Amino acid sequence: MYECPNCAANLKFHVGKQMLFCEACETTMTPHAFHKMSDAEENLMRLLYLFVRSVVVS
Repeated sequence: MYECPNCAANLKFHVGKQMLFCEACETTMTPHAFHKMSDAEENLMRLLYLFVRSVVVS
């Protein structure tokens, strides 16, 4: 599943338009413009976010 870059809702593929579409905020984008992070990149970003948050809060 792909996540909308604007509101984090799930993107759906609209067959007729050949576009990814977000029903929540009505964002549309071509599938080729969308970059889905790999699991490793996603995990690294999550760890970095948690680290920065812990430093800022401390």
